[in-house]
Amino acid sequence: MHPDQFTLINSIDDSVFERSLSELVYHAEVLDSMGLDSSAKIQIHVGGVYGDKKESMRRFVRRLERIPESLTRKLVIENDDRNYTLRDCINISSETGLPVLFDLFHREVNNLGEVVGEAFNMFYRTWRRKDGIPMVDYSSPRVG
Repeated sequence: MHPDQFTLINSIDDSVFERSLSELVYHAEVLDSMGLDSSAKIQIHVGGVYGDKKESMRRFVRRLERIPESLTRKLVIENDDRNYTLRDCINISSETGLPVLFDLFHREVNNLGEVVGEAFNMFYRTWRRKDGIPMVDYSSPRVG
């Protein structure tokens, strides 16, 4: 599942975080009602930068501590095309234990020079057996 772009754990506005948490709880309840285990994932982006990327990443990690484990075991974070590179997500993963869903197209437009094979090795190591099969988003704006 992939909630919309308004689902922001690291928002500077607490009310946005609370609404985002409600949205994530809803998604987790749908997965639970389907009888799916923690390998069924909810992919989210880290969120906005809000003028201070490092603090925004720290806020994401702090807010994650307020989210029930029954929800966090379903979450994966995805690199994005503007704010948070794969390496940013790997750093957050090392602090939180969240697996990273690798988006190949986002990496094409927002990266730190890593080649695709290196990127695969980086994200793949964030997944544990209980997380299921590592996930990749693959798309291209190219015709054909």
